[in-house]
Amino acid sequence: MKISMLAPTTYHTPPISYGGESFIYQLALGLHKLGHEVLLFAARNPYIEYSFKIFPIPYTYGQVSQGAELMMWDLYQNFMRDSDVILDLSHTKIVGNHLHEFQIKKEIALYMIGNYYLNLPKPFNVIVNSKRQLEDGIAGRNGFEGTPWQNPNSNGKIPITSKYAHLGTDTDFYKFTENKEDYFLWLARFHPTKGPMEAIRLAKETGINLVLAGDSLSHPEHYKHWQECMEQIKGYDNIKYVELPQDETHQQKKLELMQKAKCYLFPVMFHESFGLTTIENLSCGTPVVAYAMGALPEIIKHGETGFLCSGYQQMKTFINSIDEINPKDCRKDMEKRFSREAMAKRFEKILISLYEGEEW
Repeated sequence: MKISMLAPTTYHTPPISYGGESFIYQLALGLHKLGHEVLLFAARNPYIEYSFKIFPIPYTYGQVSQGAELMMWDLYQNFMRDSDVILDLSHTKIVGNHLHEFQIKKEIALYMIGNYYLNLPKPFNVIVNSKRQLEDGIAGRNGFEGTPWQNPNSNGKIPITSKYAHLGTDTDFYKFTENKEDYFLWLARFHPTKGPMEAIRLAKETGINLVLAGDSLSHPEHYKHWQECMEQIKGYDNIKYVELPQDETHQQKKLELMQKAKCYLFPVMFHESFGLTTIENLSCGTPVVAYAMGALPEIIKHGETGFLCSGYQQMKTFINSIDEINPKDCRKDMEKRFSREAMAKRFEKILISLYEGEEW
């Protein structure tokens, strides 16, 4: 098949530093390796060579831009029209809407990145990245219900016929390492929903060594919460912040932190739609301790690749049992279920059904 993939403009694909666009690149590469002709419309990463066709679009520095996404339509609509199927992974879906509105393509799938903030026009073929996200979307939930960040005006709803496909990552890059150092890792956006304060509290109360790292610069809210976290760790020798470089060395430095950690803490405070960092850590043989929210029960095998916790006190207990988890089991399960190849085959099956005329 000739597959057009429309990426967000917010970060490069793959991102130089932080960004879920990493899975979009891995999916494109995986479909290419399966023999499909991939056309990727994305902000080009200047540090890599692409083995498939890439059509450059503007990079909007972490900000969603409908105008920049519309430029994809203005510049490249003829290439999209000529493809067999289109996978719109953008934020605003304006190109997918145009293709559908003008009845140019029926073979369009919209991929919902992260949690929902908009209602989609119907009919659309929708793919999401976990069973929990599918259930939430059909019910009109955005995953923040019951949390301090609940917003009744931001719920989205997707068709009952929508599908889900778990993500994957590059297991060649996220190499297995059995020898671990004595620290727990928290790595995410510095936002309260991601639980950095929970991780800090755990380290203060238990004395575990904690390394904090992640994105604090892409949004003023992230920077503000980072400052609050830095105030909280002053005077604690067992807690340190590692600043990741925002250049082409970022991914390697992040990898080293993941490989050496004895455990990855993921105390997210909402129903996370997936959690790419969890499978990246598991690929390195690093077990994960997380709250049993969102898609995490679909990723973590309790007692085998990490621990799923019902609350803070249970998490506080389970971190003392992390040595019971065999890093080899984490890697083995990762290779089977969440490799780039496994992800590409899941998406291939869905896209072939669309190409053959199935509409959801």
